[in-house]
Amino acid sequence: MSEAVRLALLIGGFTLIGISITAGVALISQWISAHFTELWLARKIDSYQRVMNLAADFATDPNNSKKYLPFVGSLAAARIVASPKVNDLLTERHDNSLALNAKRLRNLKKEELEAFHRTKWTDAMESIANAMREDVDEMSARSLSSSRNSSQQTLAC
Repeated sequence: MSEAVRLALLIGGFTLIGISITAGVALISQWISAHFTELWLARKIDSYQRVMNLAADFATDPNNSKKYLPFVGSLAAARIVASPKVNDLLTERHDNSLALNAKRLRNLKKEELEAFHRTKWTDAMESIANAMREDVDEMSARSLSSSRNSSQQTLAC
């Protein structure tokens, strides 16, 4: 075998190795990114679900500290993963926020609770549920779009 053929085979072999490594790194990066996004989305959904469950539990007995404190803790935890819109509705920045209406609920007399539940509390729960749903939908759409773009880039390699 001539030197030129050996050199061509050697260059071709190194080129194939380089292409394989590049494709492998791209696939691993895509896999890590997709799993991180899935994990983040799952944590966000879990956090939002915990807020809604504890809010419902708290609303049945608003003066019970054993129900109020876990609810307040869930609000703080959800703020870590919340979108700005959800965050506003979790905190006291908005008149229709869950935190503000929870404080109002705790200060009501027993005879005022039912009317408050039907109006302000229901409105606050619906607002936060809608904002959470929109946040999860947007994140899912971004994740899907990012996943498609990564697949196309990997195929282009």
